[in-house]
Amino acid sequence: MPKEFRIEDFKDEIIKSYEDDEDFDFSEEEVEEDDGRFSITDLSFYEKEDKEAIIAAMRYLNYGDKTEGQLVKNLEKKEFKEESILAAVEYVKHFHYIDDERYAKHFYELHKDKKSQMRIRQDLLKRFIPEDIISSLFEDSDSEENAVKKDLDKILKKYDDDYEFSYEEKQKIMAKLYRKGYKSESIRKVFKF
Repeated sequence: MPKEFRIEDFKDEIIKSYEDDEDFDFSEEEVEEDDGRFSITDLSFYEKEDKEAIIAAMRYLNYGDKTEGQLVKNLEKKEFKEESILAAVEYVKHFHYIDDERYAKHFYELHKDKKSQMRIRQDLLKRFIPEDIISSLFEDSDSEENAVKKDLDKILKKYDDDYEFSYEEKQKIMAKLYRKGYKSESIRKVFKF
Protein backbone atom coordinates (compact mmCIF):
# COMPACT_ATOMS: atom_id res chain seq x y z
CA MET A 1 0.00 0.00 0.00
CA PRO A 2 1.53 3.38 -0.99
CA LYS A 3 2.46 5.84 1.71
CA GLU A 4 0.03 8.65 2.40
CA PHE A 5 1.41 12.16 2.64
CA ARG A 6 0.02 14.98 4.69
CA ILE A 7 -0.52 18.08 2.59
CA GLU A 8 0.84 20.27 5.37
CA ASP A 9 4.22 18.61 4.88
CA PHE A 10 4.48 19.51 1.19
CA LYS A 11 2.15 22.42 0.39
CA ASP A 12 4.73 25.16 1.03
CA GLU A 13 7.41 23.37 -0.99
CA ILE A 14 5.07 22.82 -3.94
CA ILE A 15 3.94 26.43 -3.95
CA LYS A 16 7.50 27.76 -3.56
CA SER A 17 8.90 25.60 -6.35
CA TYR A 18 6.32 26.81 -8.84
CA GLU A 19 5.72 30.42 -7.80
CA ASP A 20 8.73 31.57 -9.84
CA ASP A 21 7.36 29.93 -13.00
CA GLU A 22 5.88 32.66 -15.24
CA ASP A 23 3.54 30.26 -17.06
CA PHE A 24 2.18 28.85 -13.84
CA ASP A 25 -0.65 30.68 -12.09
CA PHE A 26 -1.10 29.12 -8.69
CA SER A 27 -2.52 30.29 -5.40
CA GLU A 28 -2.66 28.50 -2.05
CA GLU A 29 -6.45 28.28 -2.24
CA GLU A 30 -6.21 26.14 -5.39
CA VAL A 31 -4.52 23.25 -3.55
CA GLU A 32 -7.20 20.65 -3.05
CA GLU A 33 -7.42 19.08 0.35
CA ASP A 34 -9.10 15.80 1.08
CA ASP A 35 -9.31 15.52 4.86
CA GLY A 36 -5.84 17.04 5.09
CA ARG A 37 -4.20 14.27 3.07
CA PHE A 38 -2.03 14.88 0.03
CA SER A 39 -3.87 13.37 -2.92
CA ILE A 40 -3.08 12.85 -6.58
CA THR A 41 -5.22 15.87 -7.49
CA ASP A 42 -2.45 18.05 -6.07
CA LEU A 43 -0.41 17.06 -9.12
CA SER A 44 -3.08 18.51 -11.41
CA PHE A 45 -0.64 20.86 -13.11
CA TYR A 46 1.14 17.84 -14.68
CA GLU A 47 -0.01 16.15 -17.83
CA LYS A 48 -1.62 12.73 -17.42
CA GLU A 49 1.43 10.70 -18.50
CA ASP A 50 3.75 12.84 -16.35
CA LYS A 51 1.48 12.16 -13.39
CA GLU A 52 1.55 8.43 -14.11
CA ALA A 53 5.35 8.49 -14.35
CA ILE A 54 5.60 10.31 -11.01
CA ILE A 55 3.32 7.76 -9.36
CA ALA A 56 5.32 4.89 -10.88
CA ALA A 57 8.56 6.51 -9.64
CA MET A 58 7.18 6.92 -6.13
CA ARG A 59 6.03 3.30 -6.06
CA TYR A 60 9.44 2.11 -7.25
CA LEU A 61 11.18 4.18 -4.58
CA ASN A 62 8.90 2.71 -1.91
CA TYR A 63 10.90 -0.52 -2.18
CA GLY A 64 14.19 1.07 -1.16
CA ASP A 65 16.84 3.63 -1.94
CA LYS A 66 17.61 3.81 -5.68
CA THR A 67 19.86 5.84 -7.93
CA GLU A 68 18.69 8.24 -10.60
CA GLY A 69 19.91 5.84 -13.28
CA GLN A 70 18.02 2.91 -11.78
CA LEU A 71 14.85 5.02 -11.64
CA VAL A 72 15.23 6.13 -15.26
CA LYS A 73 15.80 2.52 -16.42
CA ASN A 74 12.73 1.37 -14.49
CA LEU A 75 10.54 4.08 -16.05
CA GLU A 76 11.96 3.33 -19.51
CA LYS A 77 10.97 -0.33 -19.08
CA LYS A 78 7.44 0.87 -18.42
CA GLU A 79 7.63 2.74 -21.75
CA PHE A 80 7.09 6.28 -20.49
CA LYS A 81 8.06 9.14 -22.80
CA GLU A 82 11.36 10.87 -22.13
CA GLU A 83 9.61 14.09 -21.07
CA SER A 84 7.51 12.21 -18.51
CA ILE A 85 10.58 10.45 -17.16
CA LEU A 86 12.35 13.79 -16.76
CA ALA A 87 9.32 15.23 -14.98
CA ALA A 88 9.22 12.27 -12.59
CA VAL A 89 12.97 12.48 -11.91
CA GLU A 90 12.78 16.21 -11.21
CA TYR A 91 9.80 15.69 -8.92
CA VAL A 92 11.48 13.04 -6.77
CA LYS A 93 14.79 14.95 -6.78
CA HIS A 94 12.98 18.03 -5.50
CA PHE A 95 11.89 16.07 -2.41
CA HIS A 96 15.33 14.39 -2.13
CA TYR A 97 13.91 10.93 -2.65
CA ILE A 98 16.86 10.20 -4.93
CA ASP A 99 20.38 11.47 -4.35
CA ASP A 100 23.22 9.65 -6.10
CA GLU A 101 25.91 11.14 -3.88
CA ARG A 102 24.13 10.08 -0.69
CA TYR A 103 23.51 6.63 -2.17
CA ALA A 104 27.19 6.19 -3.14
CA LYS A 105 28.47 7.29 0.29
CA HIS A 106 26.09 4.93 2.05
CA PHE A 107 27.01 2.05 -0.26
CA TYR A 108 30.73 2.71 0.27
CA GLU A 109 30.41 2.85 4.07
CA LEU A 110 28.39 -0.35 4.05
CA HIS A 111 30.82 -2.34 1.87
CA LYS A 112 34.27 -0.81 2.39
CA ASP A 113 35.37 -3.50 4.86
CA LYS A 114 34.03 -6.39 2.77
CA LYS A 115 34.86 -5.42 -0.80
CA SER A 116 37.81 -3.95 -2.63
CA GLN A 117 37.72 -0.46 -4.12
CA MET A 118 37.61 -1.95 -7.60
CA ARG A 119 34.61 -4.10 -6.70
CA ILE A 120 32.80 -1.18 -5.07
CA ARG A 121 33.54 0.96 -8.14
CA GLN A 122 32.12 -1.72 -10.45
CA ASP A 123 29.02 -2.17 -8.31
CA LEU A 124 28.35 1.58 -8.26
CA LEU A 125 28.86 1.83 -12.02
CA LYS A 126 26.28 -0.95 -12.47
CA ARG A 127 23.90 1.24 -10.49
CA PHE A 128 24.57 4.17 -12.86
CA ILE A 129 26.45 6.35 -10.37
CA PRO A 130 28.50 9.01 -12.22
CA GLU A 131 32.28 8.48 -12.27
CA ASP A 132 33.04 11.81 -10.55
CA ILE A 133 30.96 10.82 -7.51
CA ILE A 134 32.68 7.42 -7.36
CA SER A 135 36.15 8.98 -7.64
CA SER A 136 35.43 11.33 -4.75
CA LEU A 137 34.83 8.29 -2.53
CA PHE A 138 38.34 6.97 -3.12
CA GLU A 139 40.41 10.14 -2.61
CA ASP A 140 42.33 8.50 0.23
CA SER A 141 45.01 6.64 -1.77
CA ASP A 142 46.10 4.22 0.96
CA SER A 143 42.58 3.06 1.82
CA GLU A 144 42.84 0.03 -0.49
CA GLU A 145 46.07 -1.01 1.20
CA ASN A 146 44.32 -0.73 4.58
CA ALA A 147 41.51 -2.95 3.28
CA VAL A 148 44.06 -5.50 1.98
CA LYS A 149 45.75 -5.45 5.37
CA LYS A 150 42.43 -6.11 7.16
CA ASP A 151 41.58 -9.02 4.87
CA LEU A 152 45.09 -10.41 5.13
CA ASP A 153 44.91 -10.24 8.93
CA LYS A 154 41.65 -12.24 8.82
CA ILE A 155 43.32 -14.89 6.65
CA LEU A 156 46.46 -15.06 8.80
CA LYS A 157 44.48 -15.56 12.04
CA LYS A 158 44.40 -19.25 11.21
CA TYR A 159 48.19 -19.51 11.46
CA ASP A 160 50.66 -19.09 14.31
CA ASP A 161 52.77 -15.92 14.30
CA ASP A 162 55.98 -17.81 13.60
CA TYR A 163 54.52 -20.02 10.84
CA GLU A 164 56.68 -20.22 7.72
CA PHE A 165 54.61 -20.11 4.53
CA SER A 166 55.65 -22.14 1.51
CA TYR A 167 55.75 -20.44 -1.86
CA GLU A 168 52.52 -22.22 -2.89
CA GLU A 169 50.70 -21.09 0.27
CA LYS A 170 51.76 -17.49 -0.34
CA GLN A 171 50.48 -17.76 -3.90
CA LYS A 172 47.12 -19.10 -2.66
CA ILE A 173 46.77 -16.23 -0.20
CA MET A 174 47.63 -13.69 -2.88
CA ALA A 175 45.17 -15.32 -5.29
CA LYS A 176 42.43 -15.16 -2.65
CA LEU A 177 43.04 -11.43 -2.16
CA TYR A 178 43.19 -10.89 -5.92
CA ARG A 179 39.83 -12.66 -6.38
CA LYS A 180 38.34 -10.23 -3.85
CA GLY A 181 39.21 -7.50 -6.36
CA TYR A 182 42.35 -5.96 -4.91
CA LYS A 183 45.07 -4.70 -7.23
CA SER A 184 48.16 -6.89 -7.35
CA GLU A 185 50.47 -3.97 -6.44
CA SER A 186 48.40 -3.26 -3.30
CA ILE A 187 48.60 -6.92 -2.34
CA ARG A 188 52.39 -6.99 -2.87
CA LYS A 189 52.89 -3.88 -0.75
CA VAL A 190 51.06 -5.41 2.18
CA PHE A 191 51.92 -9.11 1.82
CA LYS A 192 55.67 -9.29 1.36
CA PHE A 193 57.36 -12.58 0.56
